[in-house]
Amino acid sequence: MAEDEGVLLLHTSNRRLESPTLDTSFASPEPVERRWSGRPLARSAYRARTREPGSPAPGVHCPGPNEKVDPTRRERPGASVRTRQDPGRPVSPAAAVAFDLETTGVDPFVDAPVSFAFAWRDVSGAVAADSGLVDPGRAIPAGATRVHGINDAMVAGAPGLASAIPDLADRLEAIWREGGVVVGMNVAYDLTMVDTLLGRLGLARLGERGVGAVADVLVLDRHVDRYRRGKRTLSDLCAHYGVALDGAHSAAEDAAASLELFERLVERYPELAATPTERLTETLAGWHRDWLAGFSRYLERKGEGPVDPGRYDWPLHAAP
Repeated sequence: MAEDEGVLLLHTSNRRLESPTLDTSFASPEPVERRWSGRPLARSAYRARTREPGSPAPGVHCPGPNEKVDPTRRERPGASVRTRQDPGRPVSPAAAVAFDLETTGVDPFVDAPVSFAFAWRDVSGAVAADSGLVDPGRAIPAGATRVHGINDAMVAGAPGLASAIPDLADRLEAIWREGGVVVGMNVAYDLTMVDTLLGRLGLARLGERGVGAVADVLVLDRHVDRYRRGKRTLSDLCAHYGVALDGAHSAAEDAAASLELFERLVERYPELAATPTERLTETLAGWHRDWLAGFSRYLERKGEGPVDPGRYDWPLHAAP
């Protein structure tokens, strides 16, 4: 990412998304850099092309008669989660759009983004990505800069939270409305941060808008290979599944890596491929809670106490 002050850079493929089926083989294109003034991108850039041209859009409907409240989620003010319904399509990597934030810290209820990225497969099967800087409205801690390389000078003049957060929420909502799957590495952190900041801005939160299909490669990996020893960072998962990762902690690179990890997991484990899209979020929420309950018991045996109850909520964590 270039270090121009006050300039948001978009890294995109020079091809349009027009194919109803996409090749899931991985190829990294040379990105085309485009300077962005801060205006929202066309939502069509994130449409998952999973149907033949001219046929109705599959599946995920806007809130209305098909809404339901996830019964597994604890109620808290302003944060009931509405899940969108779908006729029962199996999960398809072609419908996946990966999402990643780089931020000022590790607390989704306190910190703020400094960059974002969306990544998806273009018509050629290569990974295309939109990425940009965000002014968090505060000083970026030196520790955070050491992780992702973004400093105060780089975000000076970039879109602030008041414009960037609603735009990110609109893009996520557009992906779900088109029947897409939002993919990421520990993506509950990223979604919770967007949800929290929407509330702080006095806007409808993601949980109120209606959360569609979400797939977290960390939750998936913990479920299908729960007894594997070792760490499960993004770098570790990429090494385990043979995914190239260049420039870790760049939002664009992390999103692209998460996208391919999702593809590898679905290809390797038929259980995942057979999961209906409309049950994906509910299914992963259960897997997350099962893992977290075991982890909490482990911490208690070590005398460190149980995890915060709000972490059981997924993909939007509840505030402590």
